[in-house]
Amino acid sequence: MNILLFVAAILTFLLGAVHSALGERLIIRRLLGLELPKLAGSSRMMRRSVWFAWHLTTVLMWGMAALLLNMSLGTSSFVSARTIIGCIFVACAVLSLGATRGKHFSWVIFGVIAILTLISR
Repeated sequence: MNILLFVAAILTFLLGAVHSALGERLIIRRLLGLELPKLAGSSRMMRRSVWFAWHLTTVLMWGMAALLLNMSLGTSSFVSARTIIGCIFVACAVLSLGATRGKHFSWVIFGVIAILTLISR
């Protein structure tokens, strides 16, 4: 085990958790209480897009933490980087789809990236 990569993985995971929790409490709630411009004709769509974009950063940090953890385990690790990256993009697609109820097109692109990554050899 590479202890430096392991510690980096733990720190990256914690950074994502703190980013999500504190950001939601200290930034996002206040920001969403303001009058925001309309997106696709809706202030609600703008609020949902801002919320999901904020938390998408956390998903990506956690994905990086998973990659670092996998790397820390060395060549005997049981999950390929391709699988981890594919799962990261599945999570991004699901978050985008759910948060915007499919109105933000990014879920399609995230989904295609996930599929292409997971089926590649």
